[in-house]
Amino acid sequence: MRDVSPKLLQAVTVVVALAMYLPVAHAEPEGSHTTSHSEGSGTAGGEQDKMMAAWQAYAAPGEHHKVLDALAGNWKHTVTWWMAAGAPPEKSTGNSMIQWILGGRFLQHDVTGTAMGQPFAGLGITGYDNVRKTYNSIWLDDMGTGVMAGSGQYDKATKTLSDKGTFTCPFRGETPFRGKTTLTGADTFTYEMYGPGMDGKEFLNMRIEYVRDTDRP
Repeated sequence: MRDVSPKLLQAVTVVVALAMYLPVAHAEPEGSHTTSHSEGSGTAGGEQDKMMAAWQAYAAPGEHHKVLDALAGNWKHTVTWWMAAGAPPEKSTGNSMIQWILGGRFLQHDVTGTAMGQPFAGLGITGYDNVRKTYNSIWLDDMGTGVMAGSGQYDKATKTLSDKGTFTCPFRGETPFRGKTTLTGADTFTYEMYGPGMDGKEFLNMRIEYVRDTDRP
């Protein structure tokens, strides 16, 4: 995982600092400025240093990102889903390629397979926000035109990443969901998704079992 470019950070912090400073400077009455040039430069430089340090901390991948490293790789997956609580399950299989992007800041999930007897493709992004201190994810696929978005936390004791969010349902509009990713081994993990049924009660509507694809290292 590489750090963000210092030159880019410096450029960003200078722009932000100028945006904050210039309106105040322009508002000063003529002749009212009593701070020496050297004092002003020192203050501005100190503020820029603080801003640069804060931005570097925000932009740098850290220990929370390392948790996601267990998901990186090529996987074979089996999907089991239920249309309603107690309904007969449907199953399908596919392949998932999960890789780091943007210098180890986000995982990109590229998924292909079948669903309801038809070809299926999906794309997901997962990352950790150093300021909000949450794991965040988005998901989109060719079975709809909406974007699923969620956020949550990782439980080290149970090796479980839990999240909550919403997705678009063509029948009820914005719909809540609850997800759970469990690291079950070095070469396996599972994902479970819970959502409301037609009666409004939550039920397990999807479970995905992942096994590392040793044919595609």
